[in-house]
Amino acid sequence: MKMIAVGILFSALLVAMSSVVADAKPAAKLPPEELHRYYLNYPKYWAKEGVKVFRGGWFDIQYPAGFKARGGQRSNWPPYYDSAFFKSPDGRVEFAVFAPQFCGNKDSIDILPQSAVEKVVSRKTSVSRGKDYDTAQGSVTWVSTVAKDGSYSRYIIYYHGKGEDSVYVSRAISIKFKDLKSYRKYRKDYENFSNSLIRYGD
Repeated sequence: MKMIAVGILFSALLVAMSSVVADAKPAAKLPPEELHRYYLNYPKYWAKEGVKVFRGGWFDIQYPAGFKARGGQRSNWPPYYDSAFFKSPDGRVEFAVFAPQFCGNKDSIDILPQSAVEKVVSRKTSVSRGKDYDTAQGSVTWVSTVAKDGSYSRYIIYYHGKGEDSVYVSRAISIKFKDLKSYRKYRKDYENFSNSLIRYGD
C-alpha cells in the first residue's frame, strides 16, 4: 500500500510539473539516461531563446546559442566531458568550465593557468562562503593571466580544498578575451553562463 501511495504521489507531481512548465523541453525527446536530470532540474530545460544546454559527464551548463561548443577533458562517464569550451561567433571571447564528479588535480586541469603559454598577473585565495558541500568545505581562488605572446587575457575562478596549496579542484570557470572591449561586450553572457551551472557530482 505504501509503495502504491508513493507511486500515485509521484505521478501527481509529474502531472503538476507538466502543467506548470508547458514550455519546457518535452521529456519524451530526452534519452532515458537524461530523464533524471529533466525531472530534478526541469526549470533549467525551459526553451530559452538564444540559449543552448551543454551536457557534461557530471554537469549541465547554458551558453549563448551563437557560440561554438567543444568538449575538453574526458569524463569517467563516456562519451561525456569534465570540461568544455565555448567560443563567441567573432572568436574574441571563450568561456570554459570544469566540473567533474568529484575533483581533479590542479596540475592537470585544462582550464587552469597554463604555465607554458601564460603568465599569472594576480591571484587571490580566501575561504569559500558557499552553501553547498564543496564550496563550504574549502577555498576559492581568483586568478588573472595574460598570454606570454600578448594575444589574450583570462579571468579564472576555481574552488578547491582548504588553503592555497591544495591540489584538489572541485570546479572552475573562466573567460578568455582578446581585449577589454571584447570582455565588456560578453560580460553579461559570461555571468549567465557561470550562474547556470548545475553539478551532479559529490
